[in-house]
Amino acid sequence: WFSFLIGFIRILWDSRQQSFADKLSRTLIIPRNQIGKEIPEPTEQDEQNWRRGKVIVYLAIVVLLVVNVIWQYEPPLLDGAEVALKDFAPEENPTENGFYSFSAFAVPADQSPYEVGMKRTIEMNKSLFNLLERNKISGLDDDKVEWAIDTLSIAMDDLVYFNDGDFNAKIREKKEMLVENFKKYDYLQDRYEKIPEYKRFESKIIPDVLSPVPRMVTFVIYHRLYCLNFFLEYTQGNRDVAISRIYKSDDVCTYLLENADNLIMKLVAVILTNIHQNMIQNLIVYEDELDPRLYKYVLEKKDFSKQAMSLRKAFMDEYNRGIAFIVRIIDSSQGMMDYSLSRQDIAAANPPFIKANCIANYSFKFREIQSDLSEESCFEMSKSYARLEAPKISFLEYINNPLGVKGELSYSSQFMFHYIFKTRDLQLRNKLLQAAAEIKMRKLDGDEIQQFLVENQNKWGNLYEEIPFNWDNVTRELSFSGPLQDELADERKIKL
Repeated sequence: WFSFLIGFIRILWDSRQQSFADKLSRTLIIPRNQIGKEIPEPTEQDEQNWRRGKVIVYLAIVVLLVVNVIWQYEPPLLDGAEVALKDFAPEENPTENGFYSFSAFAVPADQSPYEVGMKRTIEMNKSLFNLLERNKISGLDDDKVEWAIDTLSIAMDDLVYFNDGDFNAKIREKKEMLVENFKKYDYLQDRYEKIPEYKRFESKIIPDVLSPVPRMVTFVIYHRLYCLNFFLEYTQGNRDVAISRIYKSDDVCTYLLENADNLIMKLVAVILTNIHQNMIQNLIVYEDELDPRLYKYVLEKKDFSKQAMSLRKAFMDEYNRGIAFIVRIIDSSQGMMDYSLSRQDIAAANPPFIKANCIANYSFKFREIQSDLSEESCFEMSKSYARLEAPKISFLEYINNPLGVKGELSYSSQFMFHYIFKTRDLQLRNKLLQAAAEIKMRKLDGDEIQQFLVENQNKWGNLYEEIPFNWDNVTRELSFSGPLQDELADERKIKL
C-alpha cells in the first residue's frame, strides 16, 4: 500500500503477470498447465516498466513520508494566542466584581443580588464540571442552569414597541402602567443607579459548549422602564428629576459599554444605549421650545471613549469560548476543568487531521483583525473594512489540518462586523442628536437645515465618509450612511 497499490496493478501490463513483490523476491507464478515447459523470459518492455515502477514506488514512499511528517507536525501556539487565554478561577476579592450583582440584578428586594449571583455562578460552574466529567447532558439540575428568574414581569409588548407610531399617545395611554410598575419595582432603582460604582466587571461563567449566558432580558426591560419614566417626568413638568435620571441612565450605558467583557454583554450595552438615545430623540421633538437643561445635556455629551467603542475584550472572550469548545470536542478530558485553558490543554488536542493549535492561531489572528478594526476612527474603519481580508490558509495547512480548516473558516463569519458597526453607530447617533438639538434651538427649517449641516460638517457630520449628515425635507429625517448600509439604514436616522 506504500506504492498506492501500483505494485499489484502492474500485473495487468506485465507479460509474466509479476507484481512488485514478485519482482523483488524474484519469484514467478506458473499455471499448472505450464509446469515443465520453458519459462518465458521478461520482455524489454517488462524491464522498462519495472524500472519505471521502482521510481514511482520510491517517489510514493517519499511523498507518503513527507505527508505523514506534515500530518504529525503541531504548529506552535502563537504567543498572543496564549496570552489571550482567560482564567475563570474563583477570585480573591469577588465583592469588587460587579458581574455577580449584575447577573442577578432583579432578584426580589429581600435578596442580595451579589450573594445570589455569586452562589449561582459557583453552582453553574460546578454543574458544568460534573457534566463534562460524565460527558453527557442528562442529570443537570434545571434550577442550577436558570439565572435569576426575576420578579420583573412587565408585559413585553407594553415596553418593546413604544417607539412605533405616535410615541406621545402611547405614553399617555400607558401612563398608569408605567407609574405603577416603576413604583412596584422601586427597589431596583438604587441597584440600577449604582452600576457605574462597580470597581470592575469580569464574567466568571466558564465558556464551554454547554455554558449558558446570564439572563439579561429583565435588565433591558427595567432600563426601558427607567427611560420611559424619565420621559414621563419630563413631560409632566418634573424637569430636574427627569434630567437627573437622564444623566444616570447615560452613566449606566457608558459603564457597560466600557466594561462589557463578552459579546452578549456588549450587545446588551448597545441595546441599552439605543433605548436611551431613542428616548432623548423623543424628548427633543416633544415640544417646540427645547428645554435649556436638555439642550445642555445633549450638546455637552462627550464622545464615547475608545474603550467603549472597542470590541477587543468581547472578541477575545469569543476566542476563548470557541477554543474551549474545540478542545472539548477533540479531547473531552481537557479544557476548562481547572477553570482555565492552557497551552498544554490545547496541545493535548492535536490529533492528525484536526489541530486545535491551528484553529486557535487562526481564530486569534482573525479576532485581532476585528479588534483592531473596532478601535480605528470611523473614517479609517470604513476604508479598512472595504479592503479587509481574512488570514490566508496555506496549502500545507490544508494537508496538516484538513478537518480543522473547516472549523477555522467558520471564524471568518462576516456577521461579527455587524456588531462592530452597530457599536460605532452609537457615536454617530450622538452626533445626530446634537445636530437635531441645535437645529431645534435655532428654529431652523427647510433648506436652512441642509445649509446648517454643510456649515457644521466638521462638528456634526458623517464620520464614516467625512461628509455632512443627510436631510430629507419630505420625511423630516436626519440620517447618515456607512458600511453595511442595507442592514443598518433604519437605525441611522432620526425624525425631527
